[in-house]
Amino acid sequence: MFAFRLARQCGYPHPRMMLAQMTSSEFGEALAYDRIDPCGEYRNERRHGQHMAMLANFNLNLDEPAKPVEFMNFMNQPEEPDLTPEQIEARLDRIFGG
Repeated sequence: MFAFRLARQCGYPHPRMMLAQMTSSEFGEALAYDRIDPCGEYRNERRHGQHMAMLANFNLNLDEPAKPVEFMNFMNQPEEPDLTPEQIEARLDRIFGG
């Protein structure tokens, strides 16, 4: 997913075109930098969470202050339970027609 986000930020129509012009070390540097200063949707979502938490804390009488992560949509997705080996095999069979 990171390659698609980076390609979009750099103006490439597809990551394949971007990666053809990058070395693996350059891609690794971009990946490391993204962990420090994320680009794209995560950054927007984080900013939104900070604004919403500030508004909630200012306007509501909460027992504990609201945290930005509580307002970040993709951070609150329910976790998928661990799958058994049989469930993994069945899922792969559905995907690859086994």
